[in-house]
Amino acid sequence: MPEEIIEKVNNLKEFYKSGTKIDVFLVLRSVGKEELDGPYGSLISFLDDDEVLWIETPMNKGFPLILAPQDLILVNVKKGKLIYQFQSLVLERRKEPNTNLFLFALKAAREVKKIERRKFFRLPVVLDVTIKVKKNAQEKDSLNFKGKTKDLSGGGVKVAVKLTDYSEILKLIKEEYQTFIEFEIDKRKKIYQRIKFVSSYTDEESKIGFIAFYFDNIPRGVQDSIIRFLFAKQREMKQKGIEFDE
Repeated sequence: MPEEIIEKVNNLKEFYKSGTKIDVFLVLRSVGKEELDGPYGSLISFLDDDEVLWIETPMNKGFPLILAPQDLILVNVKKGKLIYQFQSLVLERRKEPNTNLFLFALKAAREVKKIERRKFFRLPVVLDVTIKVKKNAQEKDSLNFKGKTKDLSGGGVKVAVKLTDYSEILKLIKEEYQTFIEFEIDKRKKIYQRIKFVSSYTDEESKIGFIAFYFDNIPRGVQDSIIRFLFAKQREMKQKGIEFDE
């Protein structure tokens, strides 16, 4: 589970170095309402002498996130295996010459949250699952597909499904339908979580398709429940002398 530590930024120029990769999440629009998925990838453009941080237009799948002054955003600064996070209000936007893109200004944070994420081990555990595909998260109706986990971790899951269902699920994902998974752990504790596609492959001989997903914005409590379940299963397997690659 992530551990959060607040750190002071002593050298702003070094920390907010030009070209550093960041992720941007829209928290709150200053005017109007808009629901947008994150993250939007961006880069630090430069830090000016007034400690104002300028970032490039955040993009997601080729679509720009156009921000306005007073929009509240969450910024993840990526440095190796660490993420440094802070919230900020957008101060200004400036059109880049000869393009349709913008630079956005925000106050450079002097205190950031350092998030250290341990690597999630993946356990070959078999559970019955239902994959639910919807046009949007608010819809009650969904297209449901039965399958079984091939492996599971605190960060994602690989699911085995029939080839006919495999083709249909991938088609719906390509059409940008939203995907959720439902399964039970710990004596009927039900997990219902939004998932996003990572990769897929088929085994023609067994007529099975395998699809790997990651858990999208999984709540910490839900993630902790899955991890506890996997540790318990891991102990059971070791007691029975079952070997596996972590």
